[in-house]
Amino acid sequence: MAEACLIGSLLVMIIIGLIALYIRHHVIRMILLTFICAFGIRGLTLLYVWNQYPQMASLCGMSILFYLGHMGHLLCIEGYQLAKTTKGNRFSKLIEAINVMSNGRHVGTKREIGGLIRQHVHCRELVLRFYPLRLDKPTRDYHRRNIRLAFIVNRIMIAAAIWMIYSGGKMLMMKSHLIGFTHIRPADFDSSKQPFLRRLSDVTAREVIIRSGLVLYHNWNTWALCTFIHNIFAALNIMLRLNAPHDWTYLFGNISEAYTVRRYWSRFWHRLSYRHHVDYAHRLGESLFRFRPSCILYGIWIKLFVFGLSGITHAVVVANMGYQCGYMEEIWWYLLNFYAIVAEQVIGWLVGELIIIKSLNTMIKKTLGFIWVFLFMFWSLPKLYYSKMTLSCVPL
Repeated sequence: MAEACLIGSLLVMIIIGLIALYIRHHVIRMILLTFICAFGIRGLTLLYVWNQYPQMASLCGMSILFYLGHMGHLLCIEGYQLAKTTKGNRFSKLIEAINVMSNGRHVGTKREIGGLIRQHVHCRELVLRFYPLRLDKPTRDYHRRNIRLAFIVNRIMIAAAIWMIYSGGKMLMMKSHLIGFTHIRPADFDSSKQPFLRRLSDVTAREVIIRSGLVLYHNWNTWALCTFIHNIFAALNIMLRLNAPHDWTYLFGNISEAYTVRRYWSRFWHRLSYRHHVDYAHRLGESLFRFRPSCILYGIWIKLFVFGLSGITHAVVVANMGYQCGYMEEIWWYLLNFYAIVAEQVIGWLVGELIIIKSLNTMIKKTLGFIWVFLFMFWSLPKLYYSKMTLSCVPL
């Protein structure tokens, strides 16, 4: 019953959002937004029904909060309105409304966030191996269909590869004792093991391996799960001709660009909520603190708000999943990333002009940057995860 109520709340929330985009009267839009928030909050309070699938529950909770933030941004800040519909364009307007509701990164618009990676058209050569050219003079429609097919094959192959690697990784973890590493125990995540620098002389090789594995787990698990779902949705949308291939950029960026904490978030991570978080921060900073974009405090405020709000949204999801602890750790970890970015900027200003820094090869600088990002996560991620891995915290 609770599961049906959760799914029903999500569907009603989406339907009301579609209706709100057609409405032009501001007061009615605000009333509909109130109902969207009410059903969204109801859905959040029912996340515990999927506790046996924690990744699914977490993804659902984050999707709800993304939707609420994005719809509030569309209806209140942007004031987005669909053009008037006629008998001939009702279906196309419905598709446009669905695309707008799910397009948090504003792909294909003037406000598209930078650094997005699109699929290369050359990959249609891959399709031609299985779908050979049988026309003497290929038509424009043939090439268009060819690109669509190439896109679908590419995304399905990526999703299949992720599934196989993910399944293989789970099997490897189950057989870890065969390579001399005993199974992970609750004692490995004791709160006394969260500090690292303060107890450097007591740290064991096992702790170092677990912390290093946690860095890999955090990045791989999030990237694999989100990319898998994103690619399946992308392939289905292109298959049903709801979008064009260029509307579906890759979800994550290039990991080789993540050689600072700032670039990790701005060049590699998905940034689905970035645009509306920044706009909320801009409005609040302008109205409450009178910040101007040219002010140095403006940039600091934007980063603080974005990371602080990200931490709060993750904490809300963790709390509604039934965890007995770990909420404040979510907020604290995202704020640690904010502090790390500010520290990078300050150090860059202080030592960036030194001759010894300028003389370093670009590859050396990037290598040192990757080491710094890894060490930061090696030190900070246990503060995020360890408390939630204890038996007293896990939802029953």
